[in-house]
Amino acid sequence: MTRWWWMTLGLWSTVGTTSLWSLRPTFEQLRAYFTWTAIRYGLAFNRPAAVGLGLCLGVTVALLVRESRHLVWGLNRRDRAQLTRSLHHSHRRP
Repeated sequence: MTRWWWMTLGLWSTVGTTSLWSLRPTFEQLRAYFTWTAIRYGLAFNRPAAVGLGLCLGVTVALLVRESRHLVWGLNRRDRAQLTRSLHHSHRRP
């Protein structure tokens, strides 16, 4: 899970920042007239930014859902077996 957190942080710091930066004119318009239509058209006419933000939000939501599943129900059998194998492998090393 640590790799997923780092990947999500990397996505937000590169793709997310770039996407938000390209939406600056939309944000200026939203400061003057905040409407949901302005948000919709701002994302519709700036497809790369919308795709970038969608990717960042999708990975973040997937990570949070997986983390909450682990907190609520614990590890599943496959993850538990992988963790056990990793533990035995690390104990074999001198």
